[in-house]
Amino acid sequence: NNIREKREKDSKSALDRNFTIMGGYKECTLTEPQDVNENFGEGRPFEVVIKSGTEELKKDFLFRPNTHVKNGSYISINNEDRTYIVNTVNRDEILPVAHCYLCNDVIRIKGCPVDFPIYENSTTFGTKGIVDNGGSKFLELDSKTRAYLQFNKFTSRIPLGYRFIFKHKYVFSVTEIDHMVYDHLIVTMKITEKHPNDDFENNIAWNAEDIDFSDLLDDKIQDESLFIDGVPSLRVGAT
Repeated sequence: NNIREKREKDSKSALDRNFTIMGGYKECTLTEPQDVNENFGEGRPFEVVIKSGTEELKKDFLFRPNTHVKNGSYISINNEDRTYIVNTVNRDEILPVAHCYLCNDVIRIKGCPVDFPIYENSTTFGTKGIVDNGGSKFLELDSKTRAYLQFNKFTSRIPLGYRFIFKHKYVFSVTEIDHMVYDHLIVTMKITEKHPNDDFENNIAWNAEDIDFSDLLDDKIQDESLFIDGVPSLRVGAT
């Protein structure tokens, strides 16, 4: 046992020393649920190695030895317009492996000061395929879609029936919420009718009852800088 433990310790030390020179090394920002709950999405510097050969919308990230990252965390690659959400983490490897989805849209909740990246997947229900919008790829939405997003103090209040606008033209309502899987939210939505009060320019949907976030916004940050003309000024992964 002592020999095996020493070998494992030596392997971890060697991999940790050489982490920055491994192929696929990237500096990034990690935003875990507590970063949103306590600091409104201000993440911390982080490092990953992106494994080659994985799908465009699904990537495996390697972490330094003994690194613990929560499922549902966001990893934003520095100097690149790419944010991933951590689906699961295999901590049994010397270098922990995170299975991540590339976020291909942003969810906006009226009254919430933070916009959250999401991974949309319509393939379960049928999809119109991947669309290239000036180099930014996303799934063209079908009549039903599923969104993966972080579970935090804001997103935990999304109710059934809540309406969202995506890409300035699609209006969806929530039909199912699953927050018991992998510690993040999986929200199923279906396309719904537009409303005269929908704000398509700012992607803010009208809802009969808005979500009350007032108790989550302490006196220190209840100021106009959080919103610009009613639009959230913060977004996870924004630089």
